[in-house]
Amino acid sequence: MENSSSDENSQNPVASGNQDNRDGSGNSGASNTGQTETTDSDSAPASGAAPALTAEEQAALDKETDEEYDRLFARNQYAKKKDFFSTAPKGPVGLAEELGIEDIYQPLVGGHGQLFCAAGPEAPLVVIKDDALVIHPPQLPLMAEDHVEEMKVQVSNRGILLDEFGKEKRVASAKYRGRPIFHWGECVPGTYRSYAIVEASDGAMHFIYDTTTGEKLPVDEVYRLRNRTHDGEIGKFPQLNSTLDIQSDEPERVDPEAVTQIGIEQNQG
Repeated sequence: MENSSSDENSQNPVASGNQDNRDGSGNSGASNTGQTETTDSDSAPASGAAPALTAEEQAALDKETDEEYDRLFARNQYAKKKDFFSTAPKGPVGLAEELGIEDIYQPLVGGHGQLFCAAGPEAPLVVIKDDALVIHPPQLPLMAEDHVEEMKVQVSNRGILLDEFGKEKRVASAKYRGRPIFHWGECVPGTYRSYAIVEASDGAMHFIYDTTTGEKLPVDEVYRLRNRTHDGEIGKFPQLNSTLDIQSDEPERVDPEAVTQIGIEQNQG
């Protein structure tokens, strides 16, 4: 019987193939079952992973996120807007911005060792000193090299101050021992007042000295003394002397108190 069965299988290859397929399907089914079990076990959350949020927890998280965005939008809404040139390189900071002046409620602001009087960020800043009132522009820095004013004095080859026409500047109608008086190129220290100088007949230059102070006579004093005379000759005043006195005849000396005062001080009085 066994031999006949084997013979039938050998003679009928289709039946033999079906039998193999049945065996294979059985094994395949077992294999697929194993794979399915493995997949189900992998889909389970690991012991260290965060558990999924519930609907209430997710809603609370979304609400918190929305509130944070609303806060950021509200803060940016009132933030200072940047202009088109905000990314351009900026120059030196103005004095008002440097001192932090934002409104008119800061009348006194200190900085750079000084006390500034302020009236807002656009108004000039004022420093009150003992002998002067100094005004600073608010949009420029206190020490701006590009805006420094340079004072230059032009003098002739002889050292005499030149006027706007390039000529030697002379004290009009004033003279010392009959000789003309000019503006010397040297100024009184700390001022723009130039000294007076006399030209001798040989072209030499001589300073005029005030014996009461021992200092060289400035030009503004020459004008004041000239206005007290009728002919502009200031050599008559006894408090004046010069090295020119050795070379010239001494003019008639007068009492300066007896000379009519026609200067500015007298007119104001």
